[in-house]
Amino acid sequence: MTLSHIEGLLVRICSGQPAEVGLQEWPQLYRLACIHEVDPLVVWTLREAWRDRANDLTDQLEGIFALNVIAQRLMDAEVIQIHRVFAGVPCLVLKGPALASLYFPPGARLQRDIDLLVADSDYEVARNRLQSIGYRFMDGYSESVQRESARDVGFIRDDASGTQFSVEIHWRLGEPDAVELDPRRVWDRSRHVVIEGANLRTPGPEDTLLLLAFNLRKHRFARLKTLVDIDRLIRHEKVDLEMAHAEAHTLGVCNTLRLALELCRGVLNSPNPEMPFCGRADSVRSRLLRRVVDPEAVMAAGRPEGAYLKVAGLVPFLSLDSWGATAGMARRRLTLTPELASYRAGAPGMYPNRRRYLASVAMQVARAAPDVGRRLRSRPEVATSDAEIVNEMQKPLRTVQSTPNLKP
Repeated sequence: MTLSHIEGLLVRICSGQPAEVGLQEWPQLYRLACIHEVDPLVVWTLREAWRDRANDLTDQLEGIFALNVIAQRLMDAEVIQIHRVFAGVPCLVLKGPALASLYFPPGARLQRDIDLLVADSDYEVARNRLQSIGYRFMDGYSESVQRESARDVGFIRDDASGTQFSVEIHWRLGEPDAVELDPRRVWDRSRHVVIEGANLRTPGPEDTLLLLAFNLRKHRFARLKTLVDIDRLIRHEKVDLEMAHAEAHTLGVCNTLRLALELCRGVLNSPNPEMPFCGRADSVRSRLLRRVVDPEAVMAAGRPEGAYLKVAGLVPFLSLDSWGATAGMARRRLTLTPELASYRAGAPGMYPNRRRYLASVAMQVARAAPDVGRRLRSRPEVATSDAEIVNEMQKPLRTVQSTPNLKP
């Protein structure tokens, strides 16, 4: 993995390795940490390492750390308030608050929102109770569209001091058009987590690992923050990888989970053991995925002009274990209504008709094709012949082309 000096410092700090940071390097390091959303961890680590120093930088670190601790306490207090308002409505705390409490020192993990899982039948009660304490729908959100085709609905609230809180109520776990965990099974395997003295519930270690792998896949594996979360989980828990692998195998995302763990080892030197071997581990599809996503892809957010971002759109398709599942996902996306496609793009009215939407998709594919070809042939250490590449890449295309009702 080829990293710049500043990227190398950031990775060493995130993995818990010693890193000597000079006063001249700090502004660049902090800026990059903010881009990757790991700045609280960097601040906490350097503050701990430099306790015996006294200079302008240590003063800055103390000030930033104090603000991070306050932000986390405010977020935790909001979680407790919502938990009380939800009395009688069972819910699981997902991601941020639970991960911060279980695996990070106070003030060392950034939390942008609060994710809660409720039963689908409890959604309306949960929504009404959120609204009773001042929450409103996020701008641009359509509740009816989200309920029909997505997995969550977002809400925001501004308190008297101007602090804004964001909550997402989930009734699904995963991506509706790709892969989902069964919420009932996750409930059955859930565990306790203590936040601000309150006893709440959160998914168990194996389900948390799978959800983090899904999140990494959603972000095309270009998310250092999620990789750090996985690393912390692995270091603090005895995760049953056989169980996690069996679930991933059933869901058809062995390659996603395996790659997430490989990236943890390659980028953060995680001590995680190998996943159980299965036939999908060395499939052409798995090798294609590893050609596209290498450890440097994790740093793509800080490299806006990098080559990886040009081909990252391929990742959600390659990271499913079978071409049948990939073709099904492609088919579902191609058959979106213009209204729903515009909504998912975050620009209502972007596609006035079906012809415009399909033309946009075709243009995106055409623009990415040369970069995809170069990327697939750029890593000879991941053995896959050109003939295999061509044959495998044509499979989902043939399936999609055979789908009826795809004409504009």
